[in-house]
Amino acid sequence: MKRPIGVFIAGVILLVSGLLGLVLFSLGVLGTMATSSLQTTMTPAARAVVYVTEASFAAFSVFCGWVAIDLFRLRAWARYASIVLAALAACFFGLSAILLTLLRNMPLPEQNLPPHLIEHIFLGLALLYFVIAAIGLFWVVYFNRASIRGAFAAAEAHRQGEDAFGGVILPNDFYLFKHAAYKEPFFFWYGRKDPNIAYSVVTNEAAAFKAAGFPFELDLRPFDSGSYQADYSSVNAAVWAFFQKHTLPASIIEAREQANSAAAAKSK
Repeated sequence: MKRPIGVFIAGVILLVSGLLGLVLFSLGVLGTMATSSLQTTMTPAARAVVYVTEASFAAFSVFCGWVAIDLFRLRAWARYASIVLAALAACFFGLSAILLTLLRNMPLPEQNLPPHLIEHIFLGLALLYFVIAAIGLFWVVYFNRASIRGAFAAAEAHRQGEDAFGGVILPNDFYLFKHAAYKEPFFFWYGRKDPNIAYSVVTNEAAAFKAAGFPFELDLRPFDSGSYQADYSSVNAAVWAFFQKHTLPASIIEAREQANSAAAAKSK
């Protein structure tokens, strides 16, 4: 399954961040061990804060690496996790940049420093944080693009096998729409609790059909797609209404009958 270049780059960034975080965590542990004699003056609460902080940092680093690995494998959960991480980064660094910009002229204790040095440092850090926040916003938008959602959905379909997706057309085959001699109407009913077909797969297919000029109706149900018996009367009524609204031209019906007759004669 072809992996989008942007997904690959995001995975590399997360993987490097996770590895760097583990290195920093290891250095922190070594530093804590080297200064263990100083910990005798620390209160139990302060010591607990240090341990929890180090453990949380390590867990976050491992999580980033886990997300990166599953981004490479185009796992759907990794896309959602990347969006959350990018949004958190955008908010944190964006707010930090604004705060540094506002505090750049804050009066500080008298120090032997060149004029405006602190202001320049604050502005430099603010610029860096703004760039990181912008990158975070970019990843939020990028991972929500239809093409990226489709790539993850197609990968999930490939893992589960063609049979699990029945009549769903995957993004790799959307190019076939332009070869259709007639824009035949489609009706697709889907259960939101379907364990096999992801909701994004169905919505991407519906959008592709509509973009290609096909009349396409997507009927969403609050149960599993396999639970036809749960609401069969309503489903049947919707299908019948669809057939009444979209009638095939006589030329199409005649062409189909001729094709079926030719296939039957050939099989004898």
